[in-house]
Amino acid sequence: MILIDNNNPLDSIYYTAYKFLEMSKQENITIFDVENTFDTLNNYLENKIDFSKYLLIIDYLFINNFIKIKKNGELEINVFK
Repeated sequence: MILIDNNNPLDSIYYTAYKFLEMSKQENITIFDVENTFDTLNNYLENKIDFSKYLLIIDYLFINNFIKIKKNGELEINVFK
């Protein structure tokens, strides 16, 4: 479990990871570059996040097998197949 220092559910890593997957589905994003998708996600979210929290969300999704790393370094969403 990842602990946060804020009780607002909209700031939790779990909720933001869900919003990332929701955005990816709506925008039809299956393969993405980490740096380029950060701005797209922040435009989608109600509460903006910093890049370190974004990387933590990517790690969380990777650990839970929602995304995988391709040989060229891009990430592929592994949920909507």
